[in-house]
Amino acid sequence: MSSGCGYLLIRLKEKGYRLGVISDTWPNIETQLDHLGITGYFDQLTYSYRLGLSKPDSGMFQDAVNKSGMAAEEIVFVDDLARNLAAAEECGMHGVLSLAHAGTEPNPRFPSVKRPADIFKVLEELKGKKK
Repeated sequence: MSSGCGYLLIRLKEKGYRLGVISDTWPNIETQLDHLGITGYFDQLTYSYRLGLSKPDSGMFQDAVNKSGMAAEEIVFVDDLARNLAAAEECGMHGVLSLAHAGTEPNPRFPSVKRPADIFKVLEELKGKKK
């Protein structure tokens, strides 16, 4: 397991967050997650190859909501494409833009994270807005 990735997942789980994956992917994603030793951290998995859909199709996000057992408004979706975040928000989720890939530009419509650990600040801000 990548130490940074594993540590982040452990911290999120310790804080009571449920984790999921919504991915446009091929079947080898399962092998990759297993190889990294992180499959067990995720509470729900939504894969395009299983649904015959891909993001930004709302069916991807609805599948994740259904599997999570949570209200869409309780879900934070992180992606590097604004069109996917907009589709997730149309389904009721909160979109967060990942700036981890070179060339991804901030978008004022969405909060953003440069490093995975930055998600904690965004989650705290979202909690503050609920109060």
